[in-house]
Order: sequence, then C-alpha cells, then structure tokens
Amino acid sequence: MDRYVRHTVMPWFGDNGQATLRGSTVLIVGCGGTGCTCSSFLARAGIGKIRIVDPDVVGMTDLHRQLLFTEKDVDDERPKVEVVAERLNQANSEVALEPVMETYKPENAESLAAGVDLIMDCSDNFETRMLLNEVCTRLSKPWVHGACVGTAGIIIPFPLCRTACYRCIVDHIPKPAAVPTCEGAGILGPLAGAVGCIEAAEGIKVLVNPEGSRQRLIYIDATSGEYETIEVRKRDDCPVCGSGVYEFLEGRRPWGRGPCVG
Repeated sequence: MDRYVRHTVMPWFGDNGQATLRGSTVLIVGCGGTGCTCSSFLARAGIGKIRIVDPDVVGMTDLHRQLLFTEKDVDDERPKVEVVAERLNQANSEVALEPVMETYKPENAESLAAGVDLIMDCSDNFETRMLLNEVCTRLSKPWVHGACVGTAGIIIPFPLCRTACYRCIVDHIPKPAAVPTCEGAGILGPLAGAVGCIEAAEGIKVLVNPEGSRQRLIYIDATSGEYETIEVRKRDDCPVCGSGVYEFLEGRRPWGRGPCVG
C-alpha cells in the first residue's frame, strides 16, 4: 500500500498534493523542541528534500521535549543536525536530507535559502526570526514561524508575499529583561511538540494550497487550554515589506543571540 494514501484520499489533497510535496525542498532552521517535531512530520509527509540548519550538539536538558534525541546522543555529544538527519532517514528513506551544522546568520542566510520552496522557523531567538523575515521578503519565499516558552506558544504562517510580514507584527527585538526565556521560565515539553505539529500542518498547507492558506496568529496555552486565532494586518509603514529595508540581512544590526524563546 502507498505510504501516503491517508493523504491522497483527502479530496483537497489528492495525488497532486502529494506530488507537490515530493517535488518540494524545505529549509528548517532550528532542531529544538519545535524543530524535532516539525521536521519529523514533514519527512513523514514525503517532502522531497529537507535542509536542516542548527549549530548545537545534543544536551541533557533537551531530552524532555526534543523527541528525536536519546541519552546516548548526549553522551556522544552528537551534532543535532546529524542525529535529526539520521532519524528522519530511518522514518522515510525517500527524503533527501541535508544537515548543516551552522548558525543561521547574515553571511549564509540567502545561500541556505536558495532553491527552497518553504522555510520553517524553529529557531529560539528574535534576531534569527527578524533575519528569516527579511530573507523571505527579499526572496519572495513563504515561511512559517513557531515559538513557545512556559506554557504558551504561537504559530504564524506567512504564505504569500502580499500578506503581513513578521516585522509588521513584531516591530522590534524586546529587551532581554522583558522576555521570559526557556532557561528562566521553563517550558512544558509537550507544548513544543504541539507547536511543531501545527507548524508542520501549516507548512504542508502552504505548499499544497497556498491560495487557501489563511494568515493569522495562532495562540495556544497548555495550562488554560486556550486556543485562539488573531487576525494580523500588513503595516503600510513596515520597514521591511513596506520600504524594503533589510537591516539584519545587510549587517546593519550587531549580530548575536538575542532573547532565546523556543
């Protein structure tokens, strides 16, 4: 039986949708809690090629939420991208996997995004998100943002260039003291998986039916059980999608890891 039959029987998806996934290349930035789950579902869905970018090795504090890693990976100090590529290959050998053990930064941002059809933001800091937003705006590439901390998570698809960009929603990088972080506030393990699942679903919809993908901010809270969607609007005065100012991409902002949330 075809491994993708549970996809293709859905009328809106069908054989054409699966063929679209097979012919697509996706860039995933970040192999943390959301990245492990998101990449797993995209590989199992039959994406043709997945490029995975992350500079870190597996640590013990990762294991409660980053489902592709084991204690042996910690003991062996294995690079996250290497482990993710290995585990995804075991789940679906039809997918071409390209692990890149680098920090996503202005110097490599456009080259790593070259040739991809969709970018998945599973990063853990605001600077990377701002950079991804500028890359995707400049190169006219769809992307999906996901982040979580404590018990709250958000997902925002950016399916079409005419929609709002991330800078329309987040105007500036907040000061570190104003942002709860995973190190300080913690994170509920299953929440990272939930955000990664929804992010993967939004990515698949963007690829298969971009015109039908609706942009909105999806908010979930694992403690209260709240799940809501908030409409977002394009800002005419946005420096990125409104004026074409790419201060992160062009190196006009000091580069370092800002508040880590994800």
